[in-house]
Amino acid sequence: MRLQNDAGGVVGDFGLMGQSPWGMWIQATNRDILSSTYTISLNPNGGSVVIGATTSSYPLEVSGNVSGISIYAEANISATGFITDR
Repeated sequence: MRLQNDAGGVVGDFGLMGQSPWGMWIQATNRDILSSTYTISLNPNGGSVVIGATTSSYPLEVSGNVSGISIYAEANISATGFITDR
């Protein structure tokens, strides 16, 4: 599925993975130059982004394990359990 406006060529594409793990994807790009990338804003007017739960008291809450190469924070990071460096 593609969302687009008439100016600038910026589009938002949504799709389903055609093989396991059968997920879905979202990509902001240029309709003519697919190697172009743009920022995707979730709740730009406020509210929470919640992953793995249905409610949150924080702007971003992830319920479950998180994996990544790096985490950038402009403020303190709060965690229950532990944070490791592999």
